[in-house]
Amino acid sequence: MTFSKLIKNVRELIFLSAKNLGYFPEGLGERDIGFDISEAPRKELGDITCNIAFRLSKRLNRHPYDIARDLVEKQLNPYIQGYKKKPAGQSMLPPLDMLVSAEAHPAGYINFRVNFAALAVTTLEEIINNPSYGFCDIGNDKHVIIEHTSVNPNKALHVGHLRNVILGDTIYRMLKATHHKTTVLNYVDDSGLQVADIVVVFKFEGFALELVKDKREQLMH
Repeated sequence: MTFSKLIKNVRELIFLSAKNLGYFPEGLGERDIGFDISEAPRKELGDITCNIAFRLSKRLNRHPYDIARDLVEKQLNPYIQGYKKKPAGQSMLPPLDMLVSAEAHPAGYINFRVNFAALAVTTLEEIINNPSYGFCDIGNDKHVIIEHTSVNPNKALHVGHLRNVILGDTIYRMLKATHHKTTVLNYVDDSGLQVADIVVVFKFEGFALELVKDKREQLMH
């Protein structure tokens, strides 16, 4: 939720910057351009990237890099650097304290670097103050059945069973948090049938039902 809010603020900042430079004529909104903001594909490129320069290139008849450079140098970085200098409540800009800088990539993308310390503080404040933080209603009370653990009672438990318990319970909690109607099934095998199968095999395949005394003693020692 906090990261989506950061994306929203960056989108507002880019739109305002482009509008100030005359890239968005009166009556033209950001939906008419349809630019995207996403996580950068590689860390060296920054943390968030935007393709607005490509969207504007054909309409403005300019190279994407030139558009990106103008946006960064004339609008974005001055806004980001000057944001904290404005008294609280007097800035008309979206909150920018989670941004460090903007950079124009030679390819034409605009890359932003994020202040993760500020992002962490904002996230923790939201978690503390909002009990429903991180919960989203995508389940719409849809019924989901999860089967996990389901061990064989005639064999010893091992670390694989523990892994299944953790995975199953985690999936259950995630689905429940997203408002799914969730039911957990833990199938326990029929121990009586398992034992009966073993007895039949021993009896009709020639296995001794009892250990010879001396072998029993050897096994005990």
